Amino acid sequence: MTGGNIYTVGLNSATITLLNAGGVTVSGSNDTITASGATRLTVTGTSDVLTANTGAVVTLGGAGNSLSLFDGTAILSASAQVTITGNDSVISSGAHDTLTLTGNGNTVGLTSGTIILGDAMVTTISGNGDTIQGGSNDTLTLTAGTNTVNLSNGNIIASSGFSTS
Repeated sequence: MTGGNIYTVGLNSATITLLNAGGVTVSGSNDTITASGATRLTVTGTSDVLTANTGAVVTLGGAGNSLSLFDGTAILSASAQVTITGNDSVISSGAHDTLTLTGNGNTVGLTSGTIILGDAMVTTISGNGDTIQGGSNDTLTLTAGTNTVNLSNGNIIASSGFSTS
């Protein structure tokens, strides 16, 4: 699909390629979705595998979805369970999400969620009431709120007004 139109697609176990698609909503499960360029993509199914590149904005709901995202934006719907791999992306959420994240240079804003980080990551996290499970040798910059952080052999950089419990 290409162009600035708005599409709604309901498929299961499909392969979908989006090129500069203006707005696309995909429901269904077990889909493989590739989005490039200025695509706005909303995925509401489960167990979907997504790849998105520079300029893409991806909204994810459901459980068991995975996203490879490079220099894009991911927005998680409330209570989403998502795995994201990639660099230099902005990830924000509703409440009570579970995010497993690998890659560097990502900025994460979650509230009352769970964040599980890979090893040797450099990540900025803001939010309140999160449980953050770091990997080994991570560097976390924490910019707001009160969060619980478990980190192995890593560094925490906390801005003023931040506290850990």
